[in-house]
Amino acid sequence: MRLIKWAIFFVCIILPFSWTHRQQVKEYRHKLIVEEQYNRWMNTAVDDAAHVLKETATWKATDDSYESNKQLILNKQQSVTTLLQSIYVNLNIEDDVVAQQALYLYIPAITIVGYDGAYFYVNERYATMQGDERIEHVWKPVEPYSYVDQQGNVYTFTLDSYVTVYDASARQWIRGYQHELKQRSSLSLLQDDVRFDDVRRMTIIQTIQQKLAHYINRHNEWARRNGVSYLFTMPTIPTEQWNNTINDISIMSFIQGMSMGAFTYNHYALGGSRILQRDSWYASIQNNVKVAYPERCAPSTYIEIFASEREAASKGYYVKRCY
Repeated sequence: MRLIKWAIFFVCIILPFSWTHRQQVKEYRHKLIVEEQYNRWMNTAVDDAAHVLKETATWKATDDSYESNKQLILNKQQSVTTLLQSIYVNLNIEDDVVAQQALYLYIPAITIVGYDGAYFYVNERYATMQGDERIEHVWKPVEPYSYVDQQGNVYTFTLDSYVTVYDASARQWIRGYQHELKQRSSLSLLQDDVRFDDVRRMTIIQTIQQKLAHYINRHNEWARRNGVSYLFTMPTIPTEQWNNTINDISIMSFIQGMSMGAFTYNHYALGGSRILQRDSWYASIQNNVKVAYPERCAPSTYIEIFASEREAASKGYYVKRCY
């Protein structure tokens, strides 16, 4: 009889703990399923936005009629609109303006990694013509990828080797690709290919990180005024992802602190546009005419490969298009 009493006593003690543990496991499993779904939606949204960046990007005409990375014009607003619309549809709030405004509370920043600088879509406070104060997401001025060395020389980098430099000793500006400038300048950074690329990458990444941290801290102040107690922080992004991000025009979006049952949802998503990754050009001779084709419609036999349309044309090849 005593054994039965002890068994009942044991069950009465263990049962609540077992039930609680089972509920926690069930809740955590649900969290993982929902989180995976949200991640997929976010990744799809930035991919859609990156695709719009690529499809709507235009190249400002140059004197020699060739495209130039230095004059790339991006349709930033259409890209961000596409990103947000994709999220609205997946969350089923495309017709719910109130829910859309609430979602903004959990988006501290959207960033476009441009060719010669970064663009940030963040909350900004301003006064209306009626004198009322409003806070909403706006585009901040482009943030150039600038670096100053110990001698006071100023370098403004891009996503490739094109650079604008202020030579402090000569008191003059020079610009061009690094391999060209090393023939015209004695600046040590321009003479060292490996160090130049390392400093360029470090500068671009640090520029984006520092500005993101600044805008996220400002978002914390705005969110607190709107009743959000979550502390927004700069997420840790692996070096490999940073390197992939700055290889081409890309878009980054952050969501933090969004309620998901007993948990909060945090995620960042990166989308690359492949705007700067051009076709290789395959050269051949057809009917005694030197021609070059893009990689996607290259001839089965070819003489040599060029990295750009300009390079092929400079060697006397007539460049063809794929139709």
